[in-house]
Amino acid sequence: MPGETPAPASTAAPEAVAAFLGDKESMAVVRECFRQLENAEPYVGSGSITTAIDALAKTPSPRILLVDISGIADPLAQVHRLADVCDPSTAVVVVGDRNDVVLYRNMKDLGIVEYLFKPLTLDLTLRACRACRADPGAAASAVDGRKGKLVTIIGVRGGAGSTTVAVNMASYFATQLSRDVALLDLDLVGGDAALQLDVAASDGLHEALAHPDRIDELFVTRAAIKVGPKLHLFAATEPLGDTKILDDQAIMKLLGYLQQRHRYVFVDAPVTAGIHLDRLIAVSGTIVLVAEPSLIAAREIGRWQDKIATLRPAANICRILNKAGEPGGLSTSDFAAASGHPVTLTIPADAEILRGANSGIPAITDSAALRRALGPLIRDLTGEIDSEPRSLLSRMLGK
Repeated sequence: MPGETPAPASTAAPEAVAAFLGDKESMAVVRECFRQLENAEPYVGSGSITTAIDALAKTPSPRILLVDISGIADPLAQVHRLADVCDPSTAVVVVGDRNDVVLYRNMKDLGIVEYLFKPLTLDLTLRACRACRADPGAAASAVDGRKGKLVTIIGVRGGAGSTTVAVNMASYFATQLSRDVALLDLDLVGGDAALQLDVAASDGLHEALAHPDRIDELFVTRAAIKVGPKLHLFAATEPLGDTKILDDQAIMKLLGYLQQRHRYVFVDAPVTAGIHLDRLIAVSGTIVLVAEPSLIAAREIGRWQDKIATLRPAANICRILNKAGEPGGLSTSDFAAASGHPVTLTIPADAEILRGANSGIPAITDSAALRRALGPLIRDLTGEIDSEPRSLLSRMLGK
């Protein structure tokens, strides 16, 4: 109207939106839908939900994702697979060829934002995509299958190097793989995750654990220490001599919020904390035990194995022998024999890794030895690794 000032153009970065569809008619509708979405970086490709799974194992997740389940024998199983590679913050819309109420309900129960059956209409498709944007919590309200992966890293003895492993894993996932990552340092007195990342600890974590009734999405956002665009740290520095036992219930509540918003949540649990956190162990998908090459540490590996077997029989356990080859330490074979369990990974005693811990720059950035050592664990958690992050569009086009 005359006299009105036009609305300023959005200065926000475009949001990635993507679709994998099996027929040209659906692709045409979605292309037009994405064209009408404001401030979007679109990709529409031929394929199905399995194509999307393969692509997202190697690329950052888009904000909105449409996937086709037409002709898929077990679509619910494929949705579970998609959840393993897709960020919890991604809003997923499923497209199918069956007008099936039971299937619709099952999809909603799995955390799918909407189920659309063919033939697609522009109005309904655009309405579903705009609803995803209007309610940023739509994806985060999903059930367990849409939560971020929880990886608990336990040093079986003080000084074993669990923090170094946790910091480098979190940093690699955030900077090299462009995943949304949270790192929780539960050593409130002597933890040095903040030091290794060259940031200052805050009192946010202390407040969260001391007053779990106050934990909500806004509180967690304010408590986070932003290390980079994709990495958020939760760490505190308590007074020396503080021997307060961590509240298992408070930690679980905090983790619930972290898993809603992050693809991966790494927990650095010192042995003094880990022995009291049975619920944490019981819900962890992967548990990493870090030990130095000593006879005492080998014994502790065995004890932790027994504890985990009771609390989380199905857990994926990774046993890391850190500082392997240091003078006076057990060999890998002798350590495995003493512990009664094979060593999963070995990290060499390496001056470059030590310099990284003292410089505030994660060693995995420059240390080929550390990248090789942790490579199998990274692949186990993510699948194929793409070492040179590119734009969503160029990756999906294979450029």
